[in-house]
Amino acid sequence: MIVSPFNPVFFLGNRKTSDFDSPFVQLFSKDDTVCMQVIRAEGEPRPVCSVCDAADGSAVASLVCETHVFGDSYVDCYTLPALPCGFYYVLLGENASEAFEITDDERVLSRTVLIEYSPADNAGRTDVVGIVGGERKYFSFRVPGGFKDEGWEFSVDNEQFVTQYSDIVELYGRESTQKALTVGFSCGVPIWYGQLLNRLLTCRYVYIDGERYARFGSSAPEKAQTMPGMNSFVFTQKLQRINYIDPEK
Repeated sequence: MIVSPFNPVFFLGNRKTSDFDSPFVQLFSKDDTVCMQVIRAEGEPRPVCSVCDAADGSAVASLVCETHVFGDSYVDCYTLPALPCGFYYVLLGENASEAFEITDDERVLSRTVLIEYSPADNAGRTDVVGIVGGERKYFSFRVPGGFKDEGWEFSVDNEQFVTQYSDIVELYGRESTQKALTVGFSCGVPIWYGQLLNRLLTCRYVYIDGERYARFGSSAPEKAQTMPGMNSFVFTQKLQRINYIDPEK
């Protein structure tokens, strides 16, 4: 069984650290559609998935699940149900996720951006499925941060020639703007935010607050530690907006 590493909810696994964990708790809006995937072989039972109260560990809801054939395997697609505002974690079989908060506080949500992403197809990787049941599926990952004006850069791809009078003639020109997405602000986020950001940008379809972006060149998230001894980081990633309107979105 593979718990997809593209899931926006982080499952703990085995971690060893001597530093203090980040105080940041993952956020989702009540209106976000939070999906998770599990890929399992034929004969493996479908894991029971439930949402638990982070305070006392009691199960409060079961996740809605759809199962589809994925080659010789199966993909279980779970969707987080509508939940009241509060703190929860997901229990997937025996795997527990990090705690997260569901909120409708616009003062908090205004300092976040929603990243929606989907792989190009089902052929590139075996740990995620982009098209399920003939429909494209998107993961939703909300992060604290945004695009700062100081992170804008401008570039141009052009060709010129100089006349005999030393005048410059522009033959053609295509301008572009690159933006640095900052994740974490001053408080920082856990290290796995940077890992997932780097991973989701391998997808063909990436939308940030409804606008499509792509990784600029081979840039990867740059991290800065907020405080020595604290596992809390601020990530910056250079992106370029895609102006083409894709009919698949």
